[in-house]
Amino acid sequence: MMTSTERVITALCFQSTDYVPLCDHYWGITVERWRQRQGLPPRQDILPFDNVYDPEMSAYYGVDLIIVRADDTFFPSRAQVIRQEGNYRIVRDGWGRLLRSLNDGTKDQTLEVALADKGDLDKLEFESPYDDRRYEAFVARLIQERARPGGGPCMIPRVGGPFLRCWWLRGEEQFLIDIASDPDFVYELVGRVVDHRIVIGLEELKRGNLYEVGFLIADDIAHNRGTFISPRSYLGIVKLT
Repeated sequence: MMTSTERVITALCFQSTDYVPLCDHYWGITVERWRQRQGLPPRQDILPFDNVYDPEMSAYYGVDLIIVRADDTFFPSRAQVIRQEGNYRIVRDGWGRLLRSLNDGTKDQTLEVALADKGDLDKLEFESPYDDRRYEAFVARLIQERARPGGGPCMIPRVGGPFLRCWWLRGEEQFLIDIASDPDFVYELVGRVVDHRIVIGLEELKRGNLYEVGFLIADDIAHNRGTFISPRSYLGIVKLT
């Protein structure tokens, strides 16, 4: 019987395992319903439509691989709830956006972005990827998971990819226009974002001693009917980096 880490690493090396490793996470509403059926106390730290990792639920279903992440936002010190407006909150997030968000987390409206004027690119400074505060909760979670019976699940650190993060810096429509109309600007912007991503990923590996698996770069480039931009355009972004 393999441990979860042995099972994942063996599978990643294209070798046979005792069974296919399982990776899964759940909507907050699913976690709450499951915890209620199991007679477990509700969680107060999640929203109904958050993507949630729940240790008890993952252990119950035998999840082998979980994704862990530090605070990889550009401006973590800026994140705050500014005010409440009925069913909505006005928040500033760590990506520099001002958002009007439903309290249950199902919908956001972007009111302001960090790089509305592309002429301000040279003034754009991300907060340090070496700041210890980014990694405090990350390291604490690794310690907690490793203390679980059998060594716990295999953990792979994650950073967010450049497409969606540039989208958040510029705004959805504007970034798509940038891709089509100003490749030189996109080159500069994506390069800065990727450099920041790489350092945080390497710090996750070092601080978590997670070199045996590597780290995951996760991006959101599609909807149910296809990609937001053509594969050819996305390949151009990748090549730019």
